[in-house]
Amino acid sequence: MARAPLSLAAYLALSRGRASEISSAPMPSRPAGALVWAHAEDASQLRALSDICQRLGQQRNGFFCLLTYCNGEPPRHDLAGVICLRLPPDTVADSAAFLTHWSPTTCLWTGSELRPALLRAAAERGCALALLDIQDKAFSTPALRWLPDTVISTLRLFDRHFAVNGNALRRLRRLGLGGNSIRVAGPLLETPLPLPCNDVDHSDAAAMLSGRPVWLAARVQANEVDIVLNAFRQIRRLAHRLLLVIVPEVGVDAGIILNKIEESALRHACWDIGEQPDEATEILLVVDIADLGLWYRLAPVSLVGSSLLTGQKGRNPFEAAALGSAVLHGPDVGSYLPSYSRLAKAGAARVVRDAETLAAAVAQLIAPDRAAQMAHAGWEVVSEGAELTNQVIAFLNEALDAAEED
Repeated sequence: MARAPLSLAAYLALSRGRASEISSAPMPSRPAGALVWAHAEDASQLRALSDICQRLGQQRNGFFCLLTYCNGEPPRHDLAGVICLRLPPDTVADSAAFLTHWSPTTCLWTGSELRPALLRAAAERGCALALLDIQDKAFSTPALRWLPDTVISTLRLFDRHFAVNGNALRRLRRLGLGGNSIRVAGPLLETPLPLPCNDVDHSDAAAMLSGRPVWLAARVQANEVDIVLNAFRQIRRLAHRLLLVIVPEVGVDAGIILNKIEESALRHACWDIGEQPDEATEILLVVDIADLGLWYRLAPVSLVGSSLLTGQKGRNPFEAAALGSAVLHGPDVGSYLPSYSRLAKAGAARVVRDAETLAAAVAQLIAPDRAAQMAHAGWEVVSEGAELTNQVIAFLNEALDAAEED
């Protein structure tokens, strides 16, 4: 790599004088294999990067993902087995300790805050760097104001620059970047993989339901069940063949939910012990979360639970939207607010606050045309980030293939 420009060299020299904060602190063990390092500026970007890792995992083996974030508590993400930790301070010593331990093959960087020491050291070690989700706004570094071009020097370290739109691309051009490294690929958005479902199970369940209207209460907490059951009592006066499927959130005591259903005197069946709903069944309890993909596919309308009452902060609504189910949710969705906002703006999600508003929403959406309209809008939202995702996965495959050849 060429010698660092004067301002970047000065920044690195100054950072050598700052005390290291983590170089002697223990880090999680590094798994064997190639490492895809992805850095997120916020929680929504972290989930989008998690989705990219999952999709890459469908195409190849022999790698693992490290997700990093800047400050505070680790953002919530849904990718099991992925290491998530806070980024080290931007000193030469901390950067060296971090990179020596993790030895990343490639890095996906998001956000406008750049880390010159860390990124320079990564590039020097042969780590393929890509900058994602580039907006039409200024970049920043921890450098002092009298080192003005550390931004430009750091941007030139990246092998690929993915701009959100033409305005962002023109900003990069004005900064002096050019060549084939820059491309417009749209924003970084969540593009989750659909939850799995066995085709035979789907065909059998669809035949068993015989065209009955179905709505799903997914990932519900025990204290939400009374609201769901009260709403069902109101709706069944209008649709006597309606079937409610309840899938508790992982870790919720299904026995408590079953007791509530039994106390309601509603006719029910328990899917996990082999019971199947007949024409008289009103509620089907499904405990195994692995079956959630099946029921999202069969239910035109889904309440995404852990959101009706304060404390749980919601669950990922794209699970439902990706499988063609209109999304209902409660007001407590703070962990996934950007996702719900995108769906609501497109007309693909609707907030409910109690049994009455839940019943009214389900009653309206039982009409197939209304549910289908919301589901189509939801699918378009889920698909918005596909262009960038495909280009980034191609970049990652190129980097991983090159590393295997070395």
